[in-house]
Amino acid sequence: GGNAGSVLSGNQHPRFREPHLSAIRWLNEHTADGFSFFAVRLRVVRIGDSALAPVFEVVEKPNDWDRLVTRVSAPRGEQTELGQFRRAFWTAFSERHPQDAEIGMAPHAASSSWSEVGNVVVVSWVGTTRVGVFVRGTRGSDAADVHAHLLPYGETLANRLNARLGSPGGSLLGQERKFDMSERANWPAAIDWLHDEIHRYRAVLQEVLGGNPDGE
Repeated sequence: GGNAGSVLSGNQHPRFREPHLSAIRWLNEHTADGFSFFAVRLRVVRIGDSALAPVFEVVEKPNDWDRLVTRVSAPRGEQTELGQFRRAFWTAFSERHPQDAEIGMAPHAASSSWSEVGNVVVVSWVGTTRVGVFVRGTRGSDAADVHAHLLPYGETLANRLNARLGSPGGSLLGQERKFDMSERANWPAAIDWLHDEIHRYRAVLQEVLGGNPDGE
């Protein structure tokens, strides 16, 4: 009663514990850009005789989420700082390896570039602290179907690529390398690593799965 809010969820209800929060932090640190993980606690409160009302409390979020929200809230038509960084990186990639335009690499402001090999795609991505590659299906394809397609070749592909076949709902056969991307001096090494891995992935996929190496 009274005007004070009464919280109806108590200690008997499940709560996020440190192992759960640690797992969320690990996912935010190691998952490709474009994916963010949150731990949100739901409480139900009543003030006086009012109706029950939900209260959502964010207990874990990506480290740079607040900064990222500020960036993406820039006025329409004004490219965000993150977008400028990505476009500058992919432009530098294209200037360093112009021949890769033939396999789909071009300047843009997104976090990833796609290079098709038959009915799968080698996705290369750039973040603020690392770059990486992984395999997925073409746009519009079902992730589980792609996983089932790759599964018979999974051990061979994993061994050849030094990668692990992922789950049906996630990225497949991926790996990454740490680079401090705030230092432009590190970009050439990051670009060359991505270039080499993209072509290595394409060659292995072509050899194991067959199809046109140029994705045509």
